[in-house]
Amino acid sequence: MNQIDIKFCGELSRTSKLFLKYKQRRNLYKYVLILELFVALLSIAYVLLSFIPRILEIKIILLSPVVIAIGIQLGALYVFINALTPKNLSYPTEVHFADNQVSVTVNTITFNKQKQTQFTFSVDSIKKIHDYGEFLYIISTEGEVLCQKNLVVSYKLTQLYNLFEDLNITITPQKLPQIEFI
Repeated sequence: MNQIDIKFCGELSRTSKLFLKYKQRRNLYKYVLILELFVALLSIAYVLLSFIPRILEIKIILLSPVVIAIGIQLGALYVFINALTPKNLSYPTEVHFADNQVSVTVNTITFNKQKQTQFTFSVDSIKKIHDYGEFLYIISTEGEVLCQKNLVVSYKLTQLYNLFEDLNITITPQKLPQIEFI
């Protein structure tokens, strides 16, 4: 495998940010759906427990599924509001391919609180790459990252394409989904 050192650095375009917000909303909606399924299961447990005569005598036991369900509903509400808030966005400010690792610095804005985090994953863990024209969307088993093509700071983008070719990863051209928010 070729050794590469390619860095993407800078502010993402509006299209890239819209795409990331679209992806984040879809993921958050999946989490909300899972939380709602847990609430449904707790409701079923509550109904089943209410048919047991011994449990009706100890009413505190019936209270626990209700309290848990309310807690889960509040968590789901928080996730849903977070998904709808336009300013809440996580986006990469730097993506660095070096030593068969991908280091990503992510800027996260949640309810007007901004922080930077960093994560790293192996180049070998990359499973799919989608080319949306303006950017590459890299999907690995350890995470997903957007690399905007015009933000390449060092070397050339062709080196990255050669690396993916060496790894037998096909770059699939994709069309942007209809995204109209922010």
